[in-house]
This record gives sequence, C-alpha cells and structure tokens, in this order.
Amino acid sequence: MAPPNIRTNWLWYALGLLLFAVAIRWQTFGNPLLHQDEDFYLFVGGRILKGDLPFVDIWDRKPIGLFLLYSFFHLFGPWRVLAYQIGALLSLWGTSLLVIRIASFIAPFGGALLAGFMYEAWPSIAGGEGGQAPIFYNLLVASAMALIICRLQRLSDKNTLRSTGTVVMLLFGIALQIKYTVLFEGIFAGIFLLWTGWHTNKSIKELSINAFLWITSALLPTATVFLFYILKGHGYDWYFANILSIFYRGHYPSTILKQYAFNAFLLTAPLLVCRLIRKPMGITFSKSQQNYAYFLDLWLIVAIFGVVLFEPWNKHYTLPLFAPLAIAAAPIWRNYWGKIGLLLLLASVAIKGEIFTYKHIKTHGDKQDLMQIKAAIRDPKGCVFIYNELISLYDMLPYCKLTTHPFPTHFNYLMEERATNINPVQEIHHILDQKPEYIVISDPFFTKGVSIEEVYSILSNDIRYNYTPIYKYYFNNNKNVKKKKKTP
Repeated sequence: MAPPNIRTNWLWYALGLLLFAVAIRWQTFGNPLLHQDEDFYLFVGGRILKGDLPFVDIWDRKPIGLFLLYSFFHLFGPWRVLAYQIGALLSLWGTSLLVIRIASFIAPFGGALLAGFMYEAWPSIAGGEGGQAPIFYNLLVASAMALIICRLQRLSDKNTLRSTGTVVMLLFGIALQIKYTVLFEGIFAGIFLLWTGWHTNKSIKELSINAFLWITSALLPTATVFLFYILKGHGYDWYFANILSIFYRGHYPSTILKQYAFNAFLLTAPLLVCRLIRKPMGITFSKSQQNYAYFLDLWLIVAIFGVVLFEPWNKHYTLPLFAPLAIAAAPIWRNYWGKIGLLLLLASVAIKGEIFTYKHIKTHGDKQDLMQIKAAIRDPKGCVFIYNELISLYDMLPYCKLTTHPFPTHFNYLMEERATNINPVQEIHHILDQKPEYIVISDPFFTKGVSIEEVYSILSNDIRYNYTPIYKYYFNNNKNVKKKKKTP
C-alpha cells in the first residue's frame, strides 16, 4: 500500500501526468493527417453510422470493436478528429496511471511515477502520437494486469480467484475486439490464473469450472459479433476477414523487413536495457516482491512474442510493449545512477517525441493542407478514388462507393494480394470502369517488391490517357489530385 503522503498527493500526480500528456501531444490536436490507419478507422466509423457493414460493405481485418469506437468519435461531427485524439489522450493517461500502480509493487514510488511518464512519452517516437489501436486497448490490458497484481496475495481464496479471473478475461475479450494481437497476453493471464488456482487448491472440479467460465468470458464479445454476422447471412465474410485473411498475407522484401525490425529494436532497446541491468546494478526484491516481478517479467516476454510474431514490424507495432517495458525499468530507481538514467531517458524521449511529431506534420501535412486539396476538387459529386494516402478525403467528401476495399494497401500491396478475398487486377479494372472523376495518388506511387506491378501499370496507363493533374502538394512524396479529362 502506498504511504499516506503519496495517497494524499495522488490527485496531483494524476494531474501532472494529464498535463504532461497534453504537452507532448498538443501539436497533433485537430490534425486529420496523422496516420492513414486512424483516418480509415474514422471513415469506417462514419460509414457504420450510415448503415454500412464492416467486412461486407467495407473490408478490413481489424475487429469491429475498433470501428465502433471510432463511430462514437464520429458522432462529434466537425469535431470528430479532435474527439478521437482526446479519446486517445485519455486512454494514454489512464494507462499511465495503471502503469504507476503496477510498477509500485516492485519499485519505489519515484521509479513507478517515472514509468508512468515514460509510458506517455514513448508512443510519440513510435507512430503512436494519435489514435492507433494499441493506445486504446493498452488501457484494457493494463487494467486486467493491474487487477491480477493487486489481488495476487488473495488469489488463494477460490471466490476471489474466480471473480478476478472472470473480470480479467472479460477485459481481454473486449480488447480482442479492438485488435486480435492481445490474444497472447490474454492466454498468458488465463494460464497464470489457472496455474495459481491449481497450485493453491488442487481440485479438478474447480479448475474445470474456472477454465470454462474464463474462456467463455474471453470469447463472449467475439462470439456475439460472429453470431450477429451469421444471423445477417455474412458469417463467412466475418470469418475470412477476422480469422483466415491474416494467414494468407505475404511478406515484404527482406531488406525492408530487416530495416523495420531494426527500427523497432531501437525504439524498445533503451527500456529493455533498463530491465537487463537490474541485476548488475544490485537491484533485489523482497520475498513478497519476487512473485510480482516474476509475473511482470512473464508478461513482458509474452508481449514481446506477440509483437515479434507479426511482421512487418512497423514502428507502431511496438506500442503494446511500452507498458510492460516501462514497468520493468522502474526498479532501477533504487540505484543513484539508475535515477539519473531514468530522468535523462525520459527527458530525451520527450524532446525527441516533440521533434518527431513536428517533422511528421511537416512531411505529411495538416488540416490546412487537406482543406486546400478538398477545395481543388471542384465537383465533389464526382467519384474520388484514393490509390494511396489521404484517406481523410473519403470522410470529408460525399462518399462514392467504387470498391468494397477502399483502404489502399488492401489491393495494391503484394503482401495483401491473396489475403483480401478479391483479385486486385480485376478490382482496379472494376474501379476504373466506373470512371472516377478524381484520382489521388503519390508520385512515385510504385515500390518494387511492395506494390503490385500489374495494378500499377493498369492505373498509370489509365491516368496517362484519361486524366490531367489539377493539384500538387509537396511533402515526403509529391501527392497529386488528378481529374478525369472531359470528352469534347
């Protein structure tokens, strides 16, 4: 239990964390061009409100819970971008408070507090400055882990164990409907709780009842969604998108994968080193703390496994690791040089995050840039086709459904060629046969070994003969809006 002065000042610590979260994210507020993933989630959330059904009318493999969350943000109308960014900030803040609570079981309060601040700072250097899925589901995962940690000494009581396990697995079940990669952490939590129950009360009956109850709790949200789709006559559509499609994905070229993996390693290495130097620094735990440390180390290992398993290891794939990594780093606060190291690490990452965010906005644009592009589309009633980037336009303009696969990488990336239940070449023909009035592209918009060459060839030929550039803007790439030529 925290000392009285810490309990008294907890409100001030929480307020400080909230202000810190605002300070490191203020540049992003209201910017609709932070990341095309988030733009797509918001767009799909809006389409759900218009009656479209994910996996049927608009295809993606993310679970429906993520899109329902963004549907809520879409209800804020012209403020919807700011709404999802505030929602992400509050999720980040809430998770940081849970990180402090968990870390306090194995570290001095100062180290636990630094862990909370580090959890808030780290996402800004890893593509998590907005509303990527882990920013939201980390709150649920941390809640589940905090519940286990806080009740660890009382899990010998079978009623406490059963109620704890039920809530924990239900939290993971809800998190599964935001992103399925939490599966491994959920399995770990379930196995740990089952092992704890068996270790304290070797009863096959109790073990069986708990296993059934907890598995049912974990699967209930997903099973409910699946049943809904079955009743709608789209059971297979859900099954393919949510279960099968991931196994049909291809691979990026090895050179790109190696670079992505190296970047991911660099992002996590400083916190991982903090965990690895605990023993050389002479950091030890009391007998009661050893059980907490053992559980948290296992959580970290499982979280790393869940990230390593799924390529291509983009920067934002590391976001689920920052909670267990920050917690694992907290104990070195007991060492004088550990304190100095953690403070310097926090300061450097916070500054670097601000620089990264500033550069990202400069290279990807902001609301003003998007409004200029929107203004260039003088006839918004004409269909707009976005080959890559700028998904926000779909949500800003009257939507014209040219394809059930509007997210660009789903039909123009080689790794997705067999994973989307469509033929990409036929799909691009289908889109162009509808003669969209505008096409939004990046120039160059073909990457060897990443893009599907035949799709690129068909599109580029059609643009060459039927379209003329009407607007260009220059950031990382030269992005163009092209308008179909009018027949004389």
